[in-house]
Amino acid sequence: MFALACAAWLLTRPHVGTHAQADRGNPAPSAAPVAAAQPDVVLSAQSVFVACTVPAEPGDIPDGATATLEQMRSAHAGVSAYDAATTAYIHCLDSTASQFAQQYQDVASKPKLQAVTTLAVTLHNAAVEKDRALADRLNRQIRVFKARHG
Repeated sequence: MFALACAAWLLTRPHVGTHAQADRGNPAPSAAPVAAAQPDVVLSAQSVFVACTVPAEPGDIPDGATATLEQMRSAHAGVSAYDAATTAYIHCLDSTASQFAQQYQDVASKPKLQAVTTLAVTLHNAAVEKDRALADRLNRQIRVFKARHG
């Protein structure tokens, strides 16, 4: 996910031109005053989103064809805990993105704020998909287990 955040940051960074004239020893033109540096909103958002703890996926889902009842119960408890942690993570992402947008609405450009929102949505959707896939794997094995044990 960090790579995704870095990619979003790189895509939204303004391209900085070279100062060839100053590099050749010529003074740069002083026609316009230099504006105060604006914060890099996407980079700041990445550091804020790091505060949202990505849940650790539970261990392997047991094979329903060979698992004991205790193994299936343990897997169910692990997936339930993971689901709760994912819900907390998603809430953190959503509230952080909202607070961040409010904080920077007067400082950052709309495209930069949209990039932060897109990053939050991407992280949110990835977490939901990972949670759903894990639950689907467990449910398949529960059906196998129930078919074996009636």
